[in-house]
Amino acid sequence: MKRKACLVSTVLLILLSLFGIHSASAADELIPNYSFESGLTSWTPWGVGGASASTTQKYTGTSSVKIVDTSTTVQYGAESAMVGISANKYYMIYARAYIESGAADLYIRFFDSSQNYISTAFVSKSTPVNEWTYLKVKALSPANAAYATALVYSNKLNTGTVYWDDIFLTADFSNLGSQVYGEAGIHSATFGKNASNQDVIYAVADGSTSDPVTWPAKLVVVDINGGSVTGSIPLNGSGVSWAATTATDGKIYVGAVNTGKLYQYTPGNTSAVDLGVALGESHIFSLTPGAGGKVYGGTANHAKFFKWDSVGGFFEIQASNPIFDGITRTYVRSIAHDIANNKTYLGAGVGARLVYFDNNSGNRYDILPASYASDEFLYTLDVTGGKVFAGLARSSKMLVLNVVHNGSAAPTVTVDAEIPAVHSLGVSPAVNGKVYYTANAVLYEYNLATKTSTSLGVSVGYNPPEIGIVQLTDQTNWPGSTVVTLGKKGGSMTMLKYNIQTGATSESVLNFPDTPTSIRSVAAGPDGKIYSSGYLTGGLGRYSPLRSDLTQTLTGFGQAENMITYGDKLYQGIYPGGKLVQYDPVTGVKTQLFDLAADQQDRPFGLAAGDGNVYMGTVPDYGQLGGALTIYNVAANTHSTHRNIVPNQSIISLAYQNGYVYGGTSVWGGAGSTPTTQQATFFRYNVATGVTNTYTLPGVGASDIQAITGVTVDTKGKVLFWAEGYLMRYDPVTNAITNLGQKYPINYTITQASFVSADAFMEIGKGDHVYGNIGSNLFVIDKDTYAVTTIPTPAGIDPTHFAQDEFGNIYFSNDNDLWRYAF
Repeated sequence: MKRKACLVSTVLLILLSLFGIHSASAADELIPNYSFESGLTSWTPWGVGGASASTTQKYTGTSSVKIVDTSTTVQYGAESAMVGISANKYYMIYARAYIESGAADLYIRFFDSSQNYISTAFVSKSTPVNEWTYLKVKALSPANAAYATALVYSNKLNTGTVYWDDIFLTADFSNLGSQVYGEAGIHSATFGKNASNQDVIYAVADGSTSDPVTWPAKLVVVDINGGSVTGSIPLNGSGVSWAATTATDGKIYVGAVNTGKLYQYTPGNTSAVDLGVALGESHIFSLTPGAGGKVYGGTANHAKFFKWDSVGGFFEIQASNPIFDGITRTYVRSIAHDIANNKTYLGAGVGARLVYFDNNSGNRYDILPASYASDEFLYTLDVTGGKVFAGLARSSKMLVLNVVHNGSAAPTVTVDAEIPAVHSLGVSPAVNGKVYYTANAVLYEYNLATKTSTSLGVSVGYNPPEIGIVQLTDQTNWPGSTVVTLGKKGGSMTMLKYNIQTGATSESVLNFPDTPTSIRSVAAGPDGKIYSSGYLTGGLGRYSPLRSDLTQTLTGFGQAENMITYGDKLYQGIYPGGKLVQYDPVTGVKTQLFDLAADQQDRPFGLAAGDGNVYMGTVPDYGQLGGALTIYNVAANTHSTHRNIVPNQSIISLAYQNGYVYGGTSVWGGAGSTPTTQQATFFRYNVATGVTNTYTLPGVGASDIQAITGVTVDTKGKVLFWAEGYLMRYDPVTNAITNLGQKYPINYTITQASFVSADAFMEIGKGDHVYGNIGSNLFVIDKDTYAVTTIPTPAGIDPTHFAQDEFGNIYFSNDNDLWRYAF
């Protein structure tokens, strides 16, 4: 069957945030005063004098509760306040106990809606002594249950002393809520006027890509003179935009990715108009204004070019589509329109190309100089000051082109300048013979006459999605024209003003709306916390198991395709550029160890570690085939990269054992590439010798498996992996693979538009069995028989990614939310 796999985004990521912390929301059924930091508040003692608050022993915080029992005829304990629960559902209570003597009893007690006692379940423990241990009691709530309490207890026949701390209640399945949740980022903005003809910025704040109905993107209105947010208009049904423009009639247009919708906003209105999907495409990546209120746009995944006529109200296909005929291109990534000459410039990806389109004759010409055609994207386009500014990615070069029109014939094109390291999404409008841009987050000006760039020495702190030129109302302090930008700085949206005449600057922190971010990967950290990486705009959620009141979002982290703990550090494989980042939870220090951009690697999905090394498997850049295995030596802080150990395939899953790296590949390369192989590969890499062995998959056709995921080593030393829906086992002793059968009807085809990046995850868990998920299934593999049993999950839940806490509870993501399965 086809299913919702973790698919590589068709969006290039630009990080707009710096390092910081933001509170996040989650939903645990917390027992009031669960850690006794407020003494016995919310707890009811059983037996006179048996229970008291204590600071002698504590597991967390400064306090615990001490139960002293010296009688064989009296029962002692402390019972929590009632917590609301659901009927016919499994619940567990976890508690920490420090047993000096006697036994520790932990109860879960159920009550009906009138708070009448119904039933109970308990566990008892008397060892180990003089150290902290934990107890867990599990029970099915009765059909009429509405409340539950926790009771820490010493029964009538027992004597002894026990300290208790951290008493937690949880259901079997719990939605812990969004983990990466903070001030929205932006990927598109445009300058315009409000209904009162004042200068404003219309910036599109990210919503949720997985739940754009509940959390849509918002068109945020920023008063430039006042330095504040004055409005927020939801773009219902879409989560992210990379394209916004202001039409010549003053209306604002926004194009959405993932939905392909075009929105129109009239300044002063309280809502935007959904104009529909452009030419049946899934993404609008570029917009530009035309004459008479028209808007031109470019799409993906089929590189189409359209016009929206606000008078006629319809999409009109321009020329034949895709616009880049004769060569495979999937994006119209950038677009600019020369109104005076009725020419449109269209920038392509994957594989840079610049098309000059004559709207009068319909003729089109490729005008990008051949020496730049090897770049990946023609990423930005601006027509201003009589020049065309063409920004390239990944090189970050910006070309200043002089274009001489020759009627309907091909234009004459010369390169005025090649500007390096440009990171703003284009340039400002020309003013006084100059345009403005940022390079390495510093503001520059380019002189059109002298064809030279000069740093203005102004640190912007981010790479702006749009740069505007306005005349502020305060002409005394801000005479003439002022450059205005906005972007995320220090975790907050910030607007910068730079006065061209005086050099004066100011910054305003803007109150942008909060939004959750889809979870890209999850992992257990070295500190026992569960970490979640945010999709597209990054961010790192940090969840303390069973303690949602401590959940945080750490900002300044990129999009981690995978994460792994090794030693006392968390390692993240970050997109774009194939980065490996090390995070120390104790010090809070984040260190980028290296990137693989020079090796044409982009997405690090495979991570494993052992014997002093971290191993990273990657998918190559856009349009490329040939992934790599990179070995990072922790002690030496060095790395070596080995590309194409499996020719023309990406390395997407890894495990390590006894000097060997075991891995699975995908036949797909970077987005926009075409596979040249038809069968994914399982391989073994000898770390000492550098020799790679590849293996034929038994029991499947020669082109049946396009991706191998979820590679792991079980407690018997066997390597388990998923070849789509087939469970396979490799024996290092016999050097042979056994096909354990197709457990799930999952398959991919070579014709899929996107490639599978991560579809199965496995780890050794309780009882030394292997737990994991694949497709929409949560499962357990018996350590002895290798039988696969599906664990039923709540309706509508699609378990993706995988981690475990110290209690063996399973964590997985479902769109924005982190879920827990306790058992």
